[in-house]
Amino acid sequence: MVLAEIVHTCTHDAVAHAAAASLGPEFLDRVRRAAQKRALSPGAFVAQSVQRFSNAADEPARRALQTAVRGTDMPLLRGLALIVEPDLVDRSR
Repeated sequence: MVLAEIVHTCTHDAVAHAAAASLGPEFLDRVRRAAQKRALSPGAFVAQSVQRFSNAADEPARRALQTAVRGTDMPLLRGLALIVEPDLVDRSR
């Protein structure tokens, strides 16, 4: 399953940072800003997002992720983006 591979690789700060960087400069910039607000490195921010999703996601959320990445060119990166995106939203607005 895609989630298992994302958790296996992207709960490590350095790998998580590299994966976020490969999603493009705009995504990485958003990660950097969100991480800075929480006094984290970008890699730690992404790794924590992945770990939090892994720990908290119920079965419907896991199936939704699997469905969302099915047929994409890069399912692991697409899955990572979908996992991290909710944590990038500025809820202070």
